[in-house]
Amino acid sequence: MLCVALGIYLSLGNALNLNPQHFPWLVQLNDLLVPGQFWPNTLFFLGGVWVSARIPFVMLALRQVSFHLKAQEQLGGLLLLNTLYLGLHHTGNPVEGIAVGLTYGLVCLGMNGLGGEKQSGRDSCAPRVRLIPFDFFLMILCAGIIYCFSTPSFSFGVFIAVDLFILILVYGTGLGRDHFGYSFQLRPSDGRILLRNIAIASLVLIPVAIASGFVRPQNVASFSFAKVFSYFVLFTFRVGIFEEIFFRSGLMVLFRDLLQSRTQNPSSQQLVWIPALGCSILFGLSHIGNEAITNTTLAPWQYKGLYIILATTASLFYSITFAQTNRLAPSIWIHGFVDTTAVLLLGGFLTVPF
Repeated sequence: MLCVALGIYLSLGNALNLNPQHFPWLVQLNDLLVPGQFWPNTLFFLGGVWVSARIPFVMLALRQVSFHLKAQEQLGGLLLLNTLYLGLHHTGNPVEGIAVGLTYGLVCLGMNGLGGEKQSGRDSCAPRVRLIPFDFFLMILCAGIIYCFSTPSFSFGVFIAVDLFILILVYGTGLGRDHFGYSFQLRPSDGRILLRNIAIASLVLIPVAIASGFVRPQNVASFSFAKVFSYFVLFTFRVGIFEEIFFRSGLMVLFRDLLQSRTQNPSSQQLVWIPALGCSILFGLSHIGNEAITNTTLAPWQYKGLYIILATTASLFYSITFAQTNRLAPSIWIHGFVDTTAVLLLGGFLTVPF
């Protein structure tokens, strides 16, 4: 499905003759393997995506069983294709690509014997809820997918890699999607919570952002519905999904599970607020590299400080929404709303990396 979605997106981008200034991947994709040939390059890219995304799921199977011959053959074939793809993929430096491909192989060999730990007794069928060394090797392997997605110009490769690892944990631990809140369905009750939290977030964030000089209100009368809607869709599906899977379904659930396992009878409020604060602080600090995109009277350190504070506060609303619904969908929607409001208030120029 990932390859199908990418294929449709690439085909539409090519058919619509999009501005290369806003869509730099069009230029890079055109010169990926066969200069000037869109379809061979696209098929080559999608093939590489399929191979690189398939490898971690083969490794997931090895987490459950011992390293047997059939798995070796399947994994060996995928690793060979991956090495070939990386070597051809980075035509400017094929040695580098081949080296990365061989590193994949070494990581997989290092995982030999770390999977397939069998449990005994009446708990033999119980899901494994703790991480084992195998999982950390698997995380390294998933992180390697960043390299595969880095060309042509996909700046969110890191989110895809980490999200893929979390998806593997969802199935690998046996805990299921509900435990991680890994659902994109919006129920009627979720909708009421979402609208309430959007209203509260707006009353808190917008006045603070304006009063501090972080944003300058724009002439909203000039905004068309199509412009607002396109920004909302873009931020929801380009940024919201990736970041919410990582910070909410990933870090927040991890903090919650650690709190439950290491604290005796934590209260329901503790299980909400401590994980929410933990992942929100990390969310805010992760935005320290963001620079001002409009003229501002704030000093660079003031701008960064306000950005961290506002991002942390916004993340608290995302986290509380996730905790109240235990689903990703509402937190993704409120994330898209806040980002859209902030960018339209800032009046910044929006560049679509992919």
